[in-house]
Amino acid sequence: MSNEKKADIVIVGGGAVGLFTAYYLTKSGAQVILVDQQREQLSCSHGNAGLVVPSAYVPLAAPGMITKGLKWMLSSTSPFAIRPQLKLSFYSWLWQFMQNSSEEHVTRSLPLLYQLNQRGSELFDSFYAEEKLACDYQKLGHLVLCKSDKRFKDELETAALGKPLGVEAIEWSKDQLAAEEPNIEIDTLRTVFYPGDSHMNPHKLIENLKLLLLDMGVVRVEGEVCSVQNRNKKVLTVLQNGEEFHSNDVVISAGVWSDKLCQKLGIKLPLLPGKGYTLTMDNPSQQARRPIFFAEAKVVATPMGDSLRFGGTLELGEMRLHINQARVKGIIESIPKYLPTFNMSQFKGITPWCGLRPCSPDGLPYIGQCPPFKNIYIATGHAMLGLSTGPVTGKIISDMIAGQQPEIDLTALAVDRF
Repeated sequence: MSNEKKADIVIVGGGAVGLFTAYYLTKSGAQVILVDQQREQLSCSHGNAGLVVPSAYVPLAAPGMITKGLKWMLSSTSPFAIRPQLKLSFYSWLWQFMQNSSEEHVTRSLPLLYQLNQRGSELFDSFYAEEKLACDYQKLGHLVLCKSDKRFKDELETAALGKPLGVEAIEWSKDQLAAEEPNIEIDTLRTVFYPGDSHMNPHKLIENLKLLLLDMGVVRVEGEVCSVQNRNKKVLTVLQNGEEFHSNDVVISAGVWSDKLCQKLGIKLPLLPGKGYTLTMDNPSQQARRPIFFAEAKVVATPMGDSLRFGGTLELGEMRLHINQARVKGIIESIPKYLPTFNMSQFKGITPWCGLRPCSPDGLPYIGQCPPFKNIYIATGHAMLGLSTGPVTGKIISDMIAGQQPEIDLTALAVDRF
Protein backbone atom coordinates (compact mmCIF):
# COMPACT_ATOMS: atom_id res chain seq x y z
CA MET A 1 0.00 0.00 0.00
CA SER A 2 1.11 3.55 -0.68
CA ASN A 3 0.57 6.93 0.87
CA GLU A 4 -0.71 6.21 4.38
CA LYS A 5 -2.47 9.15 6.08
CA LYS A 6 -3.95 9.67 9.53
CA ALA A 7 -6.71 11.91 10.89
CA ASP A 8 -9.26 11.99 13.71
CA ILE A 9 -12.13 11.44 11.28
CA VAL A 10 -12.48 10.35 7.65
CA ILE A 11 -15.67 11.47 5.88
CA VAL A 12 -16.70 9.57 2.74
CA GLY A 13 -18.83 11.80 0.51
CA GLY A 14 -18.54 15.44 -0.55
CA GLY A 15 -22.16 16.51 -0.93
CA ALA A 16 -23.95 18.93 1.37
CA VAL A 17 -24.21 16.39 4.21
CA GLY A 18 -20.54 15.40 4.08
CA LEU A 19 -19.31 18.98 3.79
CA PHE A 20 -21.37 20.27 6.70
CA THR A 21 -20.27 17.30 8.78
CA ALA A 22 -16.68 18.27 8.02
CA TYR A 23 -17.46 21.90 8.87
CA TYR A 24 -18.89 21.22 12.34
CA LEU A 25 -16.27 18.59 13.18
CA THR A 26 -13.46 20.97 12.22
CA LYS A 27 -15.07 23.76 14.24
CA SER A 28 -14.96 21.42 17.23
CA GLY A 29 -11.20 20.97 16.74
CA ALA A 30 -11.06 17.63 14.90
CA GLN A 31 -8.64 16.80 12.11
CA VAL A 32 -10.70 15.73 9.10
CA ILE A 33 -9.97 14.00 5.81
CA LEU A 34 -12.79 14.29 3.27
CA VAL A 35 -12.88 11.70 0.47
CA ASP A 36 -14.94 12.95 -2.47
CA GLN A 37 -15.99 11.58 -5.86
CA GLN A 38 -13.85 12.74 -8.76
CA ARG A 39 -16.85 13.62 -10.94
CA GLU A 40 -18.86 16.41 -9.38
CA GLN A 41 -21.95 15.62 -11.46
CA LEU A 42 -22.44 12.56 -9.29
CA SER A 43 -23.40 14.78 -6.36
CA CYS A 44 -27.04 15.80 -6.06
CA SER A 45 -25.87 18.82 -4.11
CA HIS A 46 -24.57 20.65 -7.19
CA GLY A 47 -27.54 20.69 -9.54
CA ASN A 48 -30.60 20.54 -7.30
CA ALA A 49 -33.34 23.15 -6.85
CA GLY A 50 -31.49 24.91 -4.02
CA LEU A 51 -34.32 24.85 -1.48
CA VAL A 52 -34.27 24.96 2.33
CA VAL A 53 -37.82 23.98 3.22
CA PRO A 54 -39.26 23.70 6.73
CA SER A 55 -42.56 23.38 4.84
CA ALA A 56 -41.50 19.95 3.46
CA TYR A 57 -42.65 17.82 6.38
CA VAL A 58 -44.55 15.02 4.59
CA PRO A 59 -42.38 11.92 4.00
CA LEU A 60 -41.97 10.37 0.56
CA ALA A 61 -43.65 7.22 1.90
CA ALA A 62 -47.24 8.46 2.06
CA PRO A 63 -50.66 7.06 1.10
CA GLY A 64 -51.22 6.89 -2.65
CA MET A 65 -47.59 7.10 -3.74
CA ILE A 66 -47.42 3.55 -5.11
CA THR A 67 -50.73 4.01 -6.93
CA LYS A 68 -49.45 7.23 -8.49
CA GLY A 69 -46.19 5.58 -9.49
CA LEU A 70 -47.91 2.67 -11.21
CA LYS A 71 -50.41 4.99 -12.91
CA TRP A 72 -47.75 7.42 -14.11
CA MET A 73 -45.60 4.57 -15.44
CA LEU A 74 -47.96 4.67 -18.44
CA SER A 75 -46.87 8.25 -19.20
CA SER A 76 -43.33 8.93 -20.40
CA THR A 77 -43.52 12.56 -19.26
CA SER A 78 -45.05 12.07 -15.80
CA PRO A 79 -43.39 13.64 -12.72
CA PHE A 80 -43.07 10.33 -10.85
CA ALA A 81 -42.12 6.87 -12.05
CA ILE A 82 -40.99 3.53 -10.64
CA ARG A 83 -38.37 1.72 -12.74
CA PRO A 84 -38.59 -2.03 -11.96
CA GLN A 85 -35.19 -3.70 -11.54
CA LEU A 86 -34.31 -7.39 -11.71
CA LYS A 87 -32.93 -7.35 -8.18
CA LEU A 88 -34.35 -8.81 -4.99
CA SER A 89 -33.25 -5.67 -3.11
CA PHE A 90 -35.51 -3.55 -5.33
CA TYR A 91 -38.63 -5.55 -4.52
CA SER A 92 -37.69 -5.71 -0.85
CA TRP A 93 -37.39 -1.90 -0.82
CA LEU A 94 -40.72 -1.55 -2.64
CA TRP A 95 -42.47 -3.85 -0.17
CA GLN A 96 -41.08 -1.87 2.77
CA PHE A 97 -42.13 1.38 1.07
CA MET A 98 -45.69 0.05 0.68
CA GLN A 99 -45.75 -0.96 4.33
CA ASN A 100 -44.74 2.56 5.37
CA SER A 101 -47.10 4.42 3.02
CA SER A 102 -49.78 4.89 5.65
CA GLU A 103 -51.52 7.71 7.48
CA GLU A 104 -50.02 6.45 10.74
CA HIS A 105 -46.49 6.71 9.38
CA VAL A 106 -47.12 10.21 8.04
CA THR A 107 -48.54 11.33 11.40
CA ARG A 108 -45.50 9.94 13.26
CA SER A 109 -43.01 11.44 10.79
CA LEU A 110 -44.40 14.98 10.48
CA PRO A 111 -42.86 16.43 13.66
CA LEU A 112 -39.48 14.79 13.02
CA LEU A 113 -39.17 15.93 9.39
CA TYR A 114 -40.27 19.43 10.34
CA GLN A 115 -37.74 19.50 13.19
CA LEU A 116 -34.93 18.42 10.85
CA ASN A 117 -35.83 20.98 8.19
CA GLN A 118 -36.51 23.81 10.62
CA ARG A 119 -33.26 23.25 12.51
CA GLY A 120 -31.48 22.99 9.15
CA SER A 121 -32.95 26.36 8.20
CA GLU A 122 -31.81 27.94 11.49
CA LEU A 123 -28.30 26.58 11.04
CA PHE A 124 -28.20 27.86 7.46
CA ASP A 125 -29.13 31.32 8.74
CA SER A 126 -26.37 31.33 11.35
CA PHE A 127 -23.85 29.72 8.98
CA TYR A 128 -24.52 32.33 6.29
CA ALA A 129 -24.36 35.17 8.82
CA GLU A 130 -20.99 33.93 10.10
CA GLU A 131 -19.27 32.76 6.92
CA LYS A 132 -20.99 34.98 4.31
CA LEU A 133 -20.33 32.53 1.49
CA ALA A 134 -21.32 33.78 -1.97
CA CYS A 135 -24.23 31.44 -2.79
CA ASP A 136 -27.18 33.78 -3.46
CA TYR A 137 -28.78 32.76 -0.14
CA GLN A 138 -32.15 34.43 0.48
CA LYS A 139 -34.97 33.83 2.93
CA LEU A 140 -38.04 34.96 0.97
CA GLY A 141 -40.31 31.95 1.32
CA HIS A 142 -41.74 29.97 -1.59
CA LEU A 143 -44.99 29.94 -3.58
CA VAL A 144 -47.25 27.04 -4.52
CA LEU A 145 -49.35 27.63 -7.64
CA CYS A 146 -52.56 25.62 -8.01
CA LYS A 147 -54.39 25.48 -11.35
CA SER A 148 -57.40 23.58 -9.97
CA ASP A 149 -59.68 23.81 -6.95
CA LYS A 150 -58.94 20.17 -6.13
CA ARG A 151 -55.20 20.71 -5.97
CA PHE A 152 -55.72 23.89 -3.92
CA LYS A 153 -57.87 21.91 -1.47
CA ASP A 154 -55.12 19.29 -1.21
CA GLU A 155 -52.56 22.01 -0.52
CA LEU A 156 -54.71 23.50 2.23
CA GLU A 157 -55.02 20.06 3.82
CA THR A 158 -51.24 19.67 3.72
CA ALA A 159 -50.80 23.16 5.18
CA ALA A 160 -53.23 22.27 7.98
CA LEU A 161 -50.96 19.36 8.98
CA GLY A 162 -48.09 21.80 9.42
CA LYS A 163 -49.98 24.42 11.41
CA PRO A 164 -49.64 22.65 14.80
CA LEU A 165 -45.91 22.35 14.11
CA GLY A 166 -45.55 26.09 13.56
CA VAL A 167 -45.51 26.17 9.75
CA GLU A 168 -47.10 29.33 8.41
CA ALA A 169 -49.07 29.13 5.16
CA ILE A 170 -50.90 32.12 3.66
CA GLU A 171 -53.25 32.30 0.70
CA TRP A 172 -52.29 35.12 -1.66
CA SER A 173 -54.76 36.92 -3.87
CA LYS A 174 -53.89 37.49 -7.51
CA ASP A 175 -53.30 41.18 -6.77
CA GLN A 176 -50.91 40.34 -3.95
CA LEU A 177 -49.11 37.81 -6.14
CA ALA A 178 -48.66 40.42 -8.87
CA ALA A 179 -47.38 42.97 -6.36
CA GLU A 180 -44.90 40.55 -4.75
CA GLU A 181 -43.70 39.07 -8.06
CA PRO A 182 -43.77 42.12 -10.38
CA ASN A 183 -41.10 40.86 -12.78
CA ILE A 184 -42.72 37.65 -13.95
CA GLU A 185 -46.15 36.86 -15.40
CA ILE A 186 -47.90 34.06 -13.52
CA ASP A 187 -51.03 32.14 -14.52
CA THR A 188 -52.66 30.42 -11.54
CA LEU A 189 -56.06 29.87 -10.00
CA ARG A 190 -54.99 29.94 -6.34
CA THR A 191 -51.67 30.57 -4.56
CA VAL A 192 -50.29 29.48 -1.19
CA PHE A 193 -47.25 31.23 0.28
CA TYR A 194 -44.87 29.60 2.78
CA PRO A 195 -42.81 32.47 4.27
CA GLY A 196 -40.38 30.37 6.31
CA ASP A 197 -38.47 28.80 3.41
CA SER A 198 -35.16 29.84 1.82
CA HIS A 199 -33.25 29.27 -1.41
CA MET A 200 -29.74 29.55 -2.81
CA ASN A 201 -27.44 28.49 -5.63
CA PRO A 202 -26.33 25.03 -4.45
CA HIS A 203 -23.34 24.80 -6.79
CA LYS A 204 -21.91 28.05 -5.41
CA LEU A 205 -22.54 26.83 -1.88
CA ILE A 206 -20.75 23.51 -2.43
CA GLU A 207 -17.75 24.98 -4.23
CA ASN A 208 -17.25 27.84 -1.77
CA LEU A 209 -17.80 25.55 1.21
CA LYS A 210 -15.04 23.29 -0.12
CA LEU A 211 -12.69 26.30 -0.26
CA LEU A 212 -13.69 27.33 3.26
CA LEU A 213 -12.98 23.83 4.57
CA LEU A 214 -9.59 23.88 2.85
CA ASP A 215 -8.77 27.13 4.69
CA MET A 216 -9.96 25.52 7.94
CA GLY A 217 -7.48 22.67 7.49
CA VAL A 218 -9.66 19.90 6.07
CA VAL A 219 -7.72 17.59 3.74
CA ARG A 220 -9.80 16.81 0.65
CA VAL A 221 -8.93 13.72 -1.38
CA GLU A 222 -10.53 12.77 -4.69
CA GLY A 223 -11.12 9.10 -5.28
CA GLU A 224 -13.41 6.13 -4.81
CA VAL A 225 -13.47 4.22 -1.54
CA CYS A 226 -13.33 0.47 -2.02
CA SER A 227 -13.46 -0.59 1.62
CA VAL A 228 -13.94 0.57 5.19
CA GLN A 229 -12.64 -1.72 7.91
CA ASN A 230 -12.86 -1.59 11.70
CA ARG A 231 -9.62 -2.77 13.29
CA ASN A 232 -8.88 -2.64 17.01
CA LYS A 233 -11.04 0.44 17.68
CA LYS A 234 -9.49 2.19 14.67
CA VAL A 235 -10.94 2.59 11.18
CA LEU A 236 -9.04 1.88 7.98
CA THR A 237 -10.40 3.48 4.82
CA VAL A 238 -8.89 2.23 1.56
CA LEU A 239 -9.20 3.86 -1.86
CA GLN A 240 -9.10 1.95 -5.13
CA ASN A 241 -5.65 3.33 -5.91
CA GLY A 242 -4.30 1.77 -2.71
CA GLU A 243 -4.20 4.85 -0.50
CA GLU A 244 -4.90 4.13 3.17
CA PHE A 245 -6.45 6.48 5.70
CA HIS A 246 -6.33 5.63 9.40
CA SER A 247 -8.73 7.38 11.76
CA ASN A 248 -10.57 7.08 15.06
CA ASP A 249 -13.95 7.47 13.35
CA VAL A 250 -15.41 7.38 9.86
CA VAL A 251 -18.60 8.96 8.50
CA ILE A 252 -20.24 7.42 5.44
CA SER A 253 -22.26 10.13 3.71
CA ALA A 254 -21.86 9.03 0.11
CA GLY A 255 -25.49 9.41 -0.90
CA VAL A 256 -26.98 6.53 -2.86
CA TRP A 257 -23.55 4.85 -3.01
CA SER A 258 -23.42 4.46 0.78
CA ASP A 259 -25.15 1.07 0.71
CA LYS A 260 -22.24 -0.55 -1.16
CA LEU A 261 -19.82 0.34 1.61
CA CYS A 262 -22.31 -0.75 4.24
CA GLN A 263 -22.71 -4.13 2.54
CA LYS A 264 -18.97 -4.69 2.90
CA LEU A 265 -19.38 -4.03 6.61
CA GLY A 266 -22.22 -6.53 6.78
CA ILE A 267 -24.80 -3.76 7.29
CA LYS A 268 -28.14 -3.74 5.47
CA LEU A 269 -28.98 -0.21 4.34
CA PRO A 270 -32.00 -0.20 1.97
CA LEU A 271 -31.61 2.64 -0.54
CA LEU A 272 -33.02 3.31 -3.99
CA PRO A 273 -31.85 6.06 -6.33
CA GLY A 274 -34.49 8.69 -7.05
CA LYS A 275 -33.43 10.45 -10.23
CA GLY A 276 -34.30 14.11 -10.60
CA TYR A 277 -33.71 16.62 -13.40
CA THR A 278 -33.01 20.34 -13.61
CA LEU A 279 -32.59 22.86 -16.43
CA THR A 280 -30.92 26.21 -15.74
CA MET A 281 -31.80 29.19 -17.92
CA ASP A 282 -29.32 32.05 -17.86
CA ASN A 283 -30.67 35.59 -18.15
CA PRO A 284 -34.35 34.60 -18.51
CA SER A 285 -36.72 37.04 -20.15
CA GLN A 286 -38.58 37.28 -16.81
CA GLN A 287 -37.30 36.53 -13.32
CA ALA A 288 -38.99 35.49 -10.08
CA ARG A 289 -38.00 36.81 -6.67
CA ARG A 290 -38.62 33.54 -4.84
CA PRO A 291 -39.06 29.84 -5.71
CA ILE A 292 -42.34 28.93 -7.40
CA PHE A 293 -43.75 25.40 -7.21
CA PHE A 294 -46.16 24.21 -9.92
CA ALA A 295 -48.45 22.01 -7.83
CA GLU A 296 -50.01 19.77 -10.49
CA ALA A 297 -46.80 19.36 -12.51
CA LYS A 298 -44.52 18.83 -9.47
CA VAL A 299 -41.99 21.27 -10.94
CA VAL A 300 -40.21 24.11 -9.14
CA ALA A 301 -38.65 27.26 -10.58
CA THR A 302 -35.87 28.69 -8.38
CA PRO A 303 -34.18 32.06 -9.03
CA MET A 304 -30.40 31.87 -8.68
CA GLY A 305 -28.84 35.26 -9.28
CA ASP A 306 -29.15 35.94 -13.01
CA SER A 307 -30.44 32.42 -13.70
CA LEU A 308 -33.72 30.57 -13.26
CA ARG A 309 -33.53 26.84 -12.53
CA PHE A 310 -36.44 24.49 -13.26
CA GLY A 311 -36.44 21.12 -11.52
CA GLY A 312 -38.67 18.11 -11.12
CA THR A 313 -39.36 14.40 -11.61
CA LEU A 314 -38.67 11.45 -9.35
CA GLU A 315 -37.64 8.25 -11.11
CA LEU A 316 -37.19 5.50 -8.53
CA GLY A 317 -34.94 2.57 -9.22
CA GLU A 318 -32.53 3.41 -12.03
CA MET A 319 -28.90 3.61 -10.92
CA ARG A 320 -27.73 5.45 -14.02
CA LEU A 321 -26.95 9.07 -14.76
CA HIS A 322 -28.84 8.80 -18.02
CA ILE A 323 -30.93 11.71 -19.28
CA ASN A 324 -34.45 10.57 -20.11
CA GLN A 325 -35.47 13.19 -22.66
CA ALA A 326 -39.16 12.37 -22.23
CA ARG A 327 -38.99 13.35 -18.55
CA VAL A 328 -37.17 16.56 -19.46
CA LYS A 329 -39.83 17.27 -22.06
CA GLY A 330 -42.51 16.82 -19.38
CA ILE A 331 -40.82 19.48 -17.22
CA ILE A 332 -40.48 21.94 -20.11
CA GLU A 333 -44.05 21.43 -21.33
CA SER A 334 -45.45 22.24 -17.89
CA ILE A 335 -43.71 25.60 -17.55
CA PRO A 336 -45.84 27.74 -19.96
CA LYS A 337 -48.99 26.55 -18.18
CA TYR A 338 -47.90 28.54 -15.12
CA LEU A 339 -45.46 31.06 -16.63
CA PRO A 340 -47.08 31.93 -19.98
CA THR A 341 -44.26 34.07 -21.38
CA PHE A 342 -41.94 31.02 -21.45
CA ASN A 343 -42.04 28.57 -24.35
CA MET A 344 -40.33 25.38 -25.54
CA SER A 345 -37.98 27.19 -27.92
CA GLN A 346 -36.32 29.06 -25.04
CA PHE A 347 -34.92 25.79 -23.73
CA LYS A 348 -33.07 24.86 -26.92
CA GLY A 349 -29.36 24.59 -26.19
CA ILE A 350 -29.85 24.16 -22.43
CA THR A 351 -28.20 20.95 -21.24
CA PRO A 352 -30.32 19.06 -18.68
CA TRP A 353 -28.71 17.89 -15.44
CA CYS A 354 -29.70 14.85 -13.44
CA GLY A 355 -28.78 13.52 -10.03
CA LEU A 356 -29.55 10.43 -7.96
CA ARG A 357 -31.21 11.15 -4.62
CA PRO A 358 -30.75 8.47 -1.92
CA CYS A 359 -34.24 7.28 -0.90
CA SER A 360 -35.04 5.08 2.08
CA PRO A 361 -38.19 2.89 2.22
CA ASP A 362 -39.89 5.11 4.80
CA GLY A 363 -38.83 8.50 3.42
CA LEU A 364 -36.65 9.25 6.47
CA PRO A 365 -32.86 9.59 6.46
CA TYR A 366 -30.37 7.27 8.14
CA ILE A 367 -28.46 9.21 10.79
CA GLY A 368 -26.39 7.64 13.54
CA GLN A 369 -23.91 4.96 14.52
CA CYS A 370 -23.50 1.91 12.33
CA PRO A 371 -24.12 -1.14 14.57
CA PRO A 372 -22.16 -3.01 15.75
CA PHE A 373 -19.35 -0.49 15.11
CA LYS A 374 -19.30 2.36 17.60
CA ASN A 375 -16.86 4.43 15.56
CA ILE A 376 -18.59 4.20 12.14
CA TYR A 377 -21.43 6.63 11.43
CA ILE A 378 -23.97 6.82 8.61
CA ALA A 379 -25.58 9.98 7.24
CA THR A 380 -27.58 9.40 4.07
CA GLY A 381 -31.07 8.65 2.72
CA HIS A 382 -32.28 12.27 2.75
CA ALA A 383 -34.05 11.92 -0.63
CA MET A 384 -34.98 15.43 -1.85
CA LEU A 385 -33.97 17.10 1.44
CA GLY A 386 -30.19 16.61 1.46
CA LEU A 387 -29.45 20.30 1.05
CA SER A 388 -32.22 21.42 3.40
CA THR A 389 -31.11 19.10 6.20
CA GLY A 390 -27.36 19.09 5.45
CA PRO A 391 -26.35 21.42 8.29
CA VAL A 392 -28.44 19.74 10.99
CA THR A 393 -27.24 16.28 9.93
CA GLY A 394 -23.64 17.45 10.06
CA LYS A 395 -24.18 19.01 13.48
CA ILE A 396 -25.81 15.83 14.82
CA ILE A 397 -22.95 13.61 13.63
CA SER A 398 -20.38 16.05 15.01
CA ASP A 399 -22.11 16.08 18.40
CA MET A 400 -22.31 12.28 18.48
CA ILE A 401 -18.61 11.87 17.74
CA ALA A 402 -17.84 14.40 20.49
CA GLY A 403 -19.89 12.29 22.92
CA GLN A 404 -22.67 14.85 23.23
CA GLN A 405 -26.39 14.13 23.18
CA PRO A 406 -27.88 14.90 19.74
CA GLU A 407 -30.38 17.74 19.77
CA ILE A 408 -32.94 15.57 17.92
CA ASP A 409 -34.25 12.13 18.92
CA LEU A 410 -32.73 9.75 16.36
CA THR A 411 -34.75 6.64 17.23
CA ALA A 412 -36.82 6.76 14.02
CA LEU A 413 -33.66 7.43 11.97
CA ALA A 414 -31.68 4.43 13.24
CA VAL A 415 -29.35 2.91 10.68
CA ASP A 416 -30.50 -0.65 11.51
CA ARG A 417 -34.27 -0.03 11.58
CA PHE A 418 -34.93 -2.35 8.60
